[in-house]
Amino acid sequence: MLAAVETVAFHAGNELREALVQAVKQAQERAADPQSRQMMEYFLTPGGLIFMMIIGFIFMLIAFALLSGMGGSISAALLRRKSPPS
Repeated sequence: MLAAVETVAFHAGNELREALVQAVKQAQERAADPQSRQMMEYFLTPGGLIFMMIIGFIFMLIAFALLSGMGGSISAALLRRKSPPS
């Protein structure tokens, strides 16, 4: 969250883009399969970067929803009311 605020406040969008491009290029160098290299080449285009960020946002949305649900379920199971003694 702090990194997002810093990026917006200091107009560091280009630095973020360069870091993403550098990470994709490193992954491309390690890939042995020509098809995976070609796919990573697509991620270096502006449309590919947008696609990669959208997929990342969707993944994070699903991960947060699942983890929140699991935490709520565990909390409800641990903190449920016991029936009063009869």
